[in-house]
Amino acid sequence: MRSPLTPNTSDQTPSQKAFTQLGFRDVRELLAQEAHGDRVSARLLALEPLDEIDLARERFAKTRALWEFWRSSAPFPLRHYDDLTDILNALRVAGGLIGVESFLVLRPVLEQFRLLHRYFFQSRMEPENPWFGWFGKLSPQPKLEEAIDRVISPEGFVLDNASAELGKIRNAIQRAEAAVRREMDRLVAQYTAQGLLTDDRPTIKGGRLVLPVSSNAKRQVKGVIQDQSHTGNTTYVEPLEIIELNNKIRSLQLDEAREIERILRALTAKCHAEAAPIAQSYDALIDLDFIASLAAFGKRRSGSLPQVDKNIGLKLVNARLPLLSETRDVIPLNLHLDENTHTLVITGPNAGGKTVALKTIGLMVLLARCGVPIPAEEGSEIPWVDAVYSDIGDQQSILNDLSTFSAHMSALVEIVENATAESLVLLDELGTGTDPAEGGALARALLNTLTHRGTTTIATTHLGELKAYAHDTPGVENASMEFDGERLEPTYRLRQGTPGSSYGLEISRRLGLAKEILDEARSYIGDKRGSLEALITDLEHRLQEADQSRLEVKRLESLLKSRENEMEASLKAIRKAHKTATRDAAREAQRLIADARKTAESLIREIRESQAEKSNIQSVRTKLQQKSRELETLSEEAVPVAEKPLEKSQVQDGTRVQVLPLDQHGTILGKVGGSGRVMVDLGDKRMQVPLDWLALAEPAPHEAENSGAVSVTISSDRQYSSTLDMRGMRVDEGETALLRFLDQAVLANLSRVDIIHGKGTGALKQRVHELLKGHKSVQEFRVGGMDEGGAGVTVVYLD
Repeated sequence: MRSPLTPNTSDQTPSQKAFTQLGFRDVRELLAQEAHGDRVSARLLALEPLDEIDLARERFAKTRALWEFWRSSAPFPLRHYDDLTDILNALRVAGGLIGVESFLVLRPVLEQFRLLHRYFFQSRMEPENPWFGWFGKLSPQPKLEEAIDRVISPEGFVLDNASAELGKIRNAIQRAEAAVRREMDRLVAQYTAQGLLTDDRPTIKGGRLVLPVSSNAKRQVKGVIQDQSHTGNTTYVEPLEIIELNNKIRSLQLDEAREIERILRALTAKCHAEAAPIAQSYDALIDLDFIASLAAFGKRRSGSLPQVDKNIGLKLVNARLPLLSETRDVIPLNLHLDENTHTLVITGPNAGGKTVALKTIGLMVLLARCGVPIPAEEGSEIPWVDAVYSDIGDQQSILNDLSTFSAHMSALVEIVENATAESLVLLDELGTGTDPAEGGALARALLNTLTHRGTTTIATTHLGELKAYAHDTPGVENASMEFDGERLEPTYRLRQGTPGSSYGLEISRRLGLAKEILDEARSYIGDKRGSLEALITDLEHRLQEADQSRLEVKRLESLLKSRENEMEASLKAIRKAHKTATRDAAREAQRLIADARKTAESLIREIRESQAEKSNIQSVRTKLQQKSRELETLSEEAVPVAEKPLEKSQVQDGTRVQVLPLDQHGTILGKVGGSGRVMVDLGDKRMQVPLDWLALAEPAPHEAENSGAVSVTISSDRQYSSTLDMRGMRVDEGETALLRFLDQAVLANLSRVDIIHGKGTGALKQRVHELLKGHKSVQEFRVGGMDEGGAGVTVVYLD
């Protein structure tokens, strides 16, 4: 008798056997784990390849749309729900009744209808979205939700206020129970004092409240005997005093049950009226859960949706076995067979990954046939096949008295009989189990038959004859699992276009086989076989060196790109620093020019006050020469220049220009001087500036009406303070600071400023007031009030 743990494949079709050999049943279990409902879980466990390519494309389209929703929308409101099949069948019957438990199952499903409807409504789907038609099948039932909530609590109790009658009955029950408790407390106290009870707490027997009376004294307590203990020492007596009350309670409880049934029937009737839309919404929920499970399976494994067509080759980009990749890091499979290549022969050492490659290919094709995202990257292409056939693993069958070779040959016979030009055939260790010469001949004939038929066939083998066959036959291609010959370790990477060596002797040497045995083995191989293996080994080494060179080129390209990015970032930083330095230089120029003007005004005032004595004139001349040298130095520093500087031909008296370093507008006075500078009137000052400081200014609208007006534009990014703190300054320092401050305040159009000079000796305050009296822009000034700083502050009002 067959063990229940051993799958019986004798009655399976060849394509069904492939499900077991490729691990497709295990993948279906992974899919079922993503489901939220039991019906969808069962549907995924029985998942089968689709018959039509359009159905697979429809599943792909819906999966892609769900991925888009999940990336851009709120959390998906799909969670666990129970099966409604039996409840829906009961609701379809008029006058039916479903219990509280059924409403507890129905209520959260109705809530999901509402939440999903809102989710998709807020997504603002376009009509071409594959979920647009599905959305119309979803009917939320908020009124039913409210009706259930008014009747049944989340814990499964019918609420007191479900009806007025129910509330009245339950109040009566509570009063009767309270009366029973009071009477029982009295009786317990009485009979305990008489020593008639075995316990001072009443209990319930047969749904009745009773007293635990000592059996020797049971006749001393009037009432009805309801039960007796196992030892016979205690008799449970219902006292006569509470029989009536208990009967009343029992009657009220029957009334309560009838009222609850009436309430539930009324609630069932409301659901019966909406049975059809509820059933339609439930079917829509099942469909959504099914596709969402496929989408979650793909998303969890960084999967993609392959291009599926009937007339394309097979292309896998970094494909991975789902179960294997969950337990360890795997080397992904990359494969590309064009539509003219029907057969691929994979060679290489044992444990090099040939079987894993076969299973990966088969599973990717099966998943695509089911409309399931594949664990591979974008760009994968899978031909639409009518079936997948495989012969993988040890097929020895003791029950059927078959050797390994016989079992393999039986499977191959079935495959050849069933495979078509649209099929995928996967053959592991082809040609083994018999004489190598006969095995090679049979394998070659089998591959030839399938190739001429147009069947996509992928076979693994160790037979050197098949390597030569794949090289010489059109439509057949060699491939190998890469092997590191120096470390004698597989890399698990598939290399197309070249055969691979089995490395049997090398691996045996690494495992410790004696040298003399290995040398003798080599002598038996033969020259041609040895030369071929040596040629293949040398070719693999050269290919590995080429791969290393390509990797080095990629590394250098990446390094070069990184250096280019660094240089670009440095250049941007230099440009930014230059721009900042230029702007700072312009602001410094503005400050120095303003200082020069104030210095000149102060010196002129000194000359006037001193009546031009020679010593004073000489002092003034020295100070002017110093300021002149400062301005000359300034003119040589880097300052912003105009993109289109003014040309000499454009210099005319009265021309409106912009002085870029000062960010002000002015009017040209005269022509270009011998030093290449031109005099510009800025309204409150005049100065000579280089031509490359100037650009033509567009006239403001009001200037067309009043050409004689002069405007001064203040840079909006500069903030001026309305307070000057002079405390701690010497008188001469304070003069310079005050004049500069007043000029800035005038330029900023401030109407009031505060001068903090402190009280001290009063010399600084006196000099401040003297300068304010002679300043043309000062309208008036006064000593600050008590809340403004008092005598230590002077408040100045400007024109």
